[in-house]
Amino acid sequence: ISKIHFIINREKIGTLGYVVFITDTSANGTFLNGEKIGKDNRWILSNNDKIAVVSKTNNGKFLINI
Repeated sequence: ISKIHFIINREKIGTLGYVVFITDTSANGTFLNGEKIGKDNRWILSNNDKIAVVSKTNNGKFLINI
């Protein structure tokens, strides 16, 4: 696991209001719902998304409730 494995932030996007993003900053991989995000890429998070670090099948999954 990297020192800073991923970053979660929110941004106001026009009339959509606030959107929450996850950005992968790791060397080993961050997975969102089983899909690899990719270093320096960011994806929009939704309620109950599953984030895993290092392996999409690792037991360290946890739920993000936004």
